[in-house]
Amino acid sequence: ATQSISDSSSKVATMAALAAAALSTALPGQAGNALKTSIRTDGTNASWGYAELKHTPITTNTTAEPGRYYDIRTPGIILTIPATFVEGDPVGFGYSSGVNAFNTTLPRVDWTTNKVKGRTPGVMSLTGQNNHATVVFANSTDGFMEV
Repeated sequence: ATQSISDSSSKVATMAALAAAALSTALPGQAGNALKTSIRTDGTNASWGYAELKHTPITTNTTAEPGRYYDIRTPGIILTIPATFVEGDPVGFGYSSGVNAFNTTLPRVDWTTNKVKGRTPGVMSLTGQNNHATVVFANSTDGFMEV
């Protein structure tokens, strides 16, 4: 029988056990890496990255998480970008072309204390159905930059 990869006894290992152990030790840590699906390397260390943003329709005020594209589907709601993003974290947003009532109750993006291209924009209204962006957090000086 195949032993578990945590078995440190002198039992004989099967090829399946060796393969499972080799894969689990080669992967970067799992904690804090939800939605990350690609592995990146700097030539020395491996880490998780985002291959694509997860499409996330929203109909109520929402606090953004890294790795998601927020499809705003309700007039007047606010997408809040918290100050917890770290270098390399992407986020995207826009509003659904099927929603027509935005002319009186505009959806907004609240950047809180975050910077965008080095400026602190505060709360931005999305004034047209072509208002959308995909950004990545670059650093504390520049904040978010367009991808």
